Amino acid sequence: AHQSGWLTGIDFYFDAVDTVGDLHVCICETQLGQPDVKRNIATTSLSPEYMRKRPQPTLFTLKEPVFLEAGKLYALVLITQGNHKIALTQGTNYTQGTLFTSTDGVYHQGDFTKDFMMRLHFARFINPRTVVELGSLDLDGGIADLDFDLICLEPANTELIIEYRKEGDSLWYPLAAGTAKQLLGKPPLLHLRAVFK
Repeated sequence: AHQSGWLTGIDFYFDAVDTVGDLHVCICETQLGQPDVKRNIATTSLSPEYMRKRPQPTLFTLKEPVFLEAGKLYALVLITQGNHKIALTQGTNYTQGTLFTSTDGVYHQGDFTKDFMMRLHFARFINPRTVVELGSLDLDGGIADLDFDLICLEPANTELIIEYRKEGDSLWYPLAAGTAKQLLGKPPLLHLRAVFK
């Protein structure tokens, strides 16, 4: 991937579509520059009645967007029992890509002169900053300290900040070192929010 982003779907173009045989698309990581189907990160499929011949594209929509990281190589693996024929482009339109073919799923033969005819769909975000209200915290006797263990995906050039606010206070404070003084007096209720930017 040239830049990081959330992949939502892929348009493929077909020269021929069979009447039988679902087409499965796997997005997987690579190893030594070749597809590694054991490291699959997303899968989608379509039955032939929803596939179209070119010039009309066939959109394969992912059930959930998948994050592709800049500088990392990914493979799109097409698997089918049908006699579908994907359209290919000549030359090096995708300069970082290689077309591989495989009949056993283990050995892949590369062809640097052709690429899939395809278009990738990435999510676009309207707001560069999003605030999500979380549940409030309350504790009899008051809250003297906060500690979170958070597992999340935080791409480069983005930030996720958890903020808290005391009841009756209009200021939000980031959950970070050096902000514990805001909890002096042990407030019994704190409002929480997540800020994505």
